[in-house]
Amino acid sequence: LNVFPGQVSEDRFLGAVRRCDLAVAGGLIRIETNIRAAITAVQIPPEAIRLLPHEAHASSGSIGPATTGNVS
Repeated sequence: LNVFPGQVSEDRFLGAVRRCDLAVAGGLIRIETNIRAAITAVQIPPEAIRLLPHEAHASSGSIGPATTGNVS
C-alpha cells in the first residue's frame, strides 16, 4: 500500500458521508468516508491510483474521487 500522511485542509459532513481534502506532500487528496475519527493519513493500493497529466487537470476544472483506500 501507498501511505500518504497529511493534514485535513477541508472537512465537510454530508449526512452519513464525510468528504475531506487531505493536504499531503506534493498535493491534495480528496476522500469520501463514513469514518468520524481524526484523519492523519490515507492508504491507497497501487492498482487504485490513476495519475492524470497536468494539462488534463488544468482543463477539467475539477477532479472527482479517483481512489478507494483506507483512511487512518
